[in-house]
Amino acid sequence: MAPLSALASLVVVFLAATAPASGEARFAIAPERLVATISWFPDLGQPESRLRATRSPSGWAFGILEDPPANGRQEVARLKREGFVEGVHRAITGGKGKAFSGALVLRTAQAATRESETKASEEQHELGAGVVRFALPTIPGGIGLTQPHSPTALTPGESRTSVVFAVGRCTLGVGLGLAPPSSQSAVQPAAIAAAVRLRKAVRHACR
Repeated sequence: MAPLSALASLVVVFLAATAPASGEARFAIAPERLVATISWFPDLGQPESRLRATRSPSGWAFGILEDPPANGRQEVARLKREGFVEGVHRAITGGKGKAFSGALVLRTAQAATRESETKASEEQHELGAGVVRFALPTIPGGIGLTQPHSPTALTPGESRTSVVFAVGRCTLGVGLGLAPPSSQSAVQPAAIAAAVRLRKAVRHACR
């Protein structure tokens, strides 16, 4: 996933440089409609966010995810096959932790479902050994990932949960990590609640 860097205020970076001036016109779906908002993560404590969006598979792989060359080329090729339309990523940081919300809009619902499985596998790898997958009764087909340990990928003592799912032609992901003394029992319900809220918010836009 893209780095979760702190900013002084909300920053919107649109990577589709040749797009028209209107944000609504340049994207099939307005980027803000595809990701969670700061207010959905009250446990972070006075968070700030960075929103980035692109209509280019290369912009997604290299500009947003900041993939190394080999991984980035594979990502670009796969997304082109799946009919990439746009990608959005919001990184949220606060004094008590960090969160992310990401979305890919693809050509078909079938492509979005396939991509959700790929993204869940990528997220599981990033979270490190000991990740626990869990079912999500409130999000059919969704994949939950919890890291109850503290591998080198996380801050010592940090608890983190990610949820990846598809809605129509959109692949969506939400993740939350809280620093100690927050427990995994607090992180997991909060991440799931944000994912459920996002699923409801995009159901019409992603049809």
